[in-house]
Amino acid sequence: MLVTLVLHRGQPASGNAVWWSESPELPGFYAARARLTEVLQVSEAAAMDILRDQGVDTGRVRFRLVLAQEAAASSGIPERT
Repeated sequence: MLVTLVLHRGQPASGNAVWWSESPELPGFYAARARLTEVLQVSEAAAMDILRDQGVDTGRVRFRLVLAQEAAASSGIPERT
């Protein structure tokens, strides 16, 4: 199964930049952290937990990372395994 993580970078009213992710394959899913590496780690772990709960064989799950700007243009970053 291929799970797309769409990555966004924003600056909330607090002024501190934040990275957040969502996934079209997991409606309602999102994760946010201050650093890109952190949001990737928690996003992948949380997605795997959700998929396990749904009975998905997580040994076959791969992640495709897409920057939000690229998602709109249908361009992606290579898959992560």
